Amino acid sequence: MSNTKRLCFSAMMLAVGILLPMAFHAVPNGGNIFAPMHLPVFVVGFLCGPMYGAIVGLVCPLLSCLFTGMPNVAYLPNMMSELLVYGTSSGILFRVIKTGKFIPDVYITLICCMLLGRIVGGCVAYLLFLGGTRNEYSWAIFFTGYFVTCWPAILIQILVIPSVVTVAKKYRFIRESDRYLDPAHHSKNIQKQKKFFNSLALEWRKDGTFDEQTLDKLFENVTLPGGGRVLDVGCGTGALDGYLAKKCGAVDAIDISEKMIESARAQGLENVNYTVADFYEYAAEPYDCIIAFDAYPHFIDKEEFALKARALLNDGGTLWIMFDESREKINGYHEGHESGLSVQLLPAEKEGAKLKEFFEITYTLDNDERYALGLKKKK
Repeated sequence: MSNTKRLCFSAMMLAVGILLPMAFHAVPNGGNIFAPMHLPVFVVGFLCGPMYGAIVGLVCPLLSCLFTGMPNVAYLPNMMSELLVYGTSSGILFRVIKTGKFIPDVYITLICCMLLGRIVGGCVAYLLFLGGTRNEYSWAIFFTGYFVTCWPAILIQILVIPSVVTVAKKYRFIRESDRYLDPAHHSKNIQKQKKFFNSLALEWRKDGTFDEQTLDKLFENVTLPGGGRVLDVGCGTGALDGYLAKKCGAVDAIDISEKMIESARAQGLENVNYTVADFYEYAAEPYDCIIAFDAYPHFIDKEEFALKARALLNDGGTLWIMFDESREKINGYHEGHESGLSVQLLPAEKEGAKLKEFFEITYTLDNDERYALGLKKKK
């Protein structure tokens, strides 16, 4: 999500946070019971991150007090503190807590933030009471104000906020790539991978390419578009490209490593266009087939990989994720890699399940010799 989109969405939620309480204050004690201002602050924290969540959480009650007189000035400090924590903590924890399941991540984050905000709000309220003539704040007042009176607000937050975040995820308003505290995480991973593969280019080039009999076996279940366009993703030293050039109309091959592309070009293959490029940022006319051979574990963000592959394919185009060795051997090579270089390869059915939203699974192979996933773009 771009900073412009975050800014615009946060401004809209700030307006909602000022206007929404006005409707609930028509109900006696409605603000305390339903806590309507909490909802937009949580949503901004989840979707836009801790900085935007903190700003909306801090500013929303202040502007509401100035424009509408709600909340009362006496309650403003602890309410600003509480909402500041909601916006900040939801933005941080949603980008730190990663169980592998989206919905549990949302609920764990939400419950932790609800507790943290109430604790901080209660502490500020206690300090404010200490400034008076008597220490009147007690555990009973704390639990009544933050858990008993506002139980409808707690219920609404548990029902509404995960639903909003899930819908935002479904319609790509927020993606998995947005769930990082460091906005430069992707570029750092790419630089790390470039350095790693540049160091291997000479060694891989000496290994040479596959013989045609081996490649025929590798592609025995793959229908290549005879006169169509093919993209070889993470091509390395171009081990497949001579074979693809014979079978297809035109072949583009990309890799993030300059040294790998240099070695691949040294083959002098005709009908193959080599480009140093990051697949996530790559742009071209649609292809009939995309092949990722021995490269898939190095694409850390699988959702972004699927979205980019889908965008680069013609309707009915195919994506092939292929390895000439077993999953166990592949994972053995990647075991111990530092973060950002690769992720473990899952069984073919589980990997396919991650891509079912974007592709129809047409072929799976996961045995002691090879691993492959064949996928067809959904219309």
